[in-house]
Amino acid sequence: MGYVMYESGKQAPLARPEFAKRLLGHAAFALGLIAISLAIGMLGYMGLENLTWIDAFLNSAMLLGGMGPVNVPQTAAGKLFAGTRSCELASDACSRGAVVLDSGHAAFGTFVSGIPEMIDTMVAHIPNAEKGFRLLFASEPFPGYQVKLEKVREEM
Repeated sequence: MGYVMYESGKQAPLARPEFAKRLLGHAAFALGLIAISLAIGMLGYMGLENLTWIDAFLNSAMLLGGMGPVNVPQTAAGKLFAGTRSCELASDACSRGAVVLDSGHAAFGTFVSGIPEMIDTMVAHIPNAEKGFRLLFASEPFPGYQVKLEKVREEM
């Protein structure tokens, strides 16, 4: 029989020490993945954009966190790198059922009819929305959500 990481519904839950050990192992694995992703981003920014290690760290961390790079890439290779990393990170979020749209992604509105009007309506109550905002889309409302969109007709 193959390796099973978790107990089945018929087995007793782990004792606290074993559960804590498993939880710490998962946390270490997640932190390791984050560190590897940060390192890849830093190496890319340092090698392709000639950024210092601290600026490369900041850009990589901001991109990893979904905010986007602080320094706009100046080289074609740097732009391809940042774009590829953005797609990689966005595809991960989408695979988990969430989509993040920063106000800086104005080009999005040119691909989907009616988006600018929908965004204007949704952010009308946000003070200084023209300076930037973040929209989070998901199949289920987030705790504390402020606006809920409802489908009123099929796409054309």
